[in-house]
Amino acid sequence: MERKTKTLQTPLGKELILKEYVTARERNELRAILLGNMKFDTEGKEIGQAQLSGDTLEVSEKKLIEVIITSYNGNSDDILNRLLESTPEEYDFVVKEAMEVNKGNLIAAK
Repeated sequence: MERKTKTLQTPLGKELILKEYVTARERNELRAILLGNMKFDTEGKEIGQAQLSGDTLEVSEKKLIEVIITSYNGNSDDILNRLLESTPEEYDFVVKEAMEVNKGNLIAAK
């Protein structure tokens, strides 16, 4: 079964096609990036704040694009690199839209 997608226009007027939702497998892949880069201080008696490695945001953005974006400017080839060669506003728009699809998927099921 083919998954539903939605089509948007980017700030540069290009067509962006993205999935309407992520599967559980995709959600787990995206969540693993964040959770795998968290470090907790377990020395003290109090629960410390988690620390993230510096490249966590960049790695997670790349994975978001890979998982959620199906086409950019009418082409499904090498989407990430084409976006990286575009303007920061264009890239940030795509990341923001992809994050909306994945919104709330860091929280574990109850």
